[in-house]
Amino acid sequence: MELTEKEAHCIARLLQNGLFCDNESIYNGCYYCKFRFEDKNPTEQIKSVLKKIEDETGVDLKIENVDEEYLPHSNIPYKKFLAAANEKTKDSFRKFFADV
Repeated sequence: MELTEKEAHCIARLLQNGLFCDNESIYNGCYYCKFRFEDKNPTEQIKSVLKKIEDETGVDLKIENVDEEYLPHSNIPYKKFLAAANEKTKDSFRKFFADV
């Protein structure tokens, strides 16, 4: 199975979220994604990547009734997530926490 750079990055962020975040939102990594400001919203990007993997492997990866909110939570190791983010995402992160 061939993956685009965007698909591989999405999978890595999903894994990162599963390994390092103890909350239920799968969108934590999306906030730091280097493709965050492109056309697809996080829900559709994740669903398309999971469908591709599901079709190839037969493993059921359907997500239903997922919270659309993907703002960061306080328990995220943000430095780890920001390491592979683009400058636009890093700037957004800085602005988000400017008033905190």
